[in-house]
Amino acid sequence: LKETWRGWDDYMGVEAVRKGRGSRNMSFASNGSWSAPPEYSRVLRKELGQKRGEVGRMLLRGDGVQADSEEGILWLRRAAADGNADAQYELAKCHEEGKGVDVDLHSAAIWYQEASNHGHGKAICALGYCYAKGEGVEQDQEMAAKLFLRAAQLKMPEGQYNLGVCYARGRGVKKDMGRAEEMYTKASMNGHKAATSNLGLIYEVLKT
Repeated sequence: LKETWRGWDDYMGVEAVRKGRGSRNMSFASNGSWSAPPEYSRVLRKELGQKRGEVGRMLLRGDGVQADSEEGILWLRRAAADGNADAQYELAKCHEEGKGVDVDLHSAAIWYQEASNHGHGKAICALGYCYAKGEGVEQDQEMAAKLFLRAAQLKMPEGQYNLGVCYARGRGVKKDMGRAEEMYTKASMNGHKAATSNLGLIYEVLKT
């Protein structure tokens, strides 16, 4: 099965180059392996990263195939190395939760950071948690607040909610109940139940 998947990986690599990109520019080594010209490498890595990530998730979850955590992690690593932000985020979660690998909060934080560098909203929120709790990184409430702000600017409900918590409790930012209410309101409007609950508590305090 592993050889089948890896053979598929080689096939997809060749197809990614051939499809609309001029197969005449491909080169093959004596052992049969292929390589793309430099001008195609960025697009090629993006396409391969996406496909490898899809295979990794299929193997981890057993979606239509026999579940294989070890092989699934291998594929996620390949996709993450290709710069695929979704795969980097999924790999971080696996390290955080011990799915297919041992729990390793430091590695989780590293991959959350990599995905965050690509603007992955969920990864930015998760990295904020890492800094808020000091898990896998040195605790830094100011950095956590900055990350939650980034996520909030991407209209991520979890980022809006956690930024609200930061303002309500003065964590990493100056305490500001007006800003907390604003963030809770935005998160609540995006369906965040905890934000709705916290917003209700603020209104109760204002009534008294």
